[in-house]
Amino acid sequence: MTAGTTRRIDLGGLRDLVTGEIATPKDERWHVALQYWGLLGTKARFVVVPQTAEDVDATLSWADAHGVHVESRGEVLVATW
Repeated sequence: MTAGTTRRIDLGGLRDLVTGEIATPKDERWHVALQYWGLLGTKARFVVVPQTAEDVDATLSWADAHGVHVESRGEVLVATW
């Protein structure tokens, strides 16, 4: 991948694994969501709002398998790359 390119990853598999919300830049209220979570100015590619410990585990396992960096930001998991 060259500098400035963005990887595209199909989140369908992740959506099948978690019960919580997954927000992406394609969502109508993406910027409002980023502001709410205190993530404006970050390089967030998508945000998972886990509902259970299993959601957290599934998200981290999925991210590891797909080479996606995920970090915890309070009540949400933020994916960047």
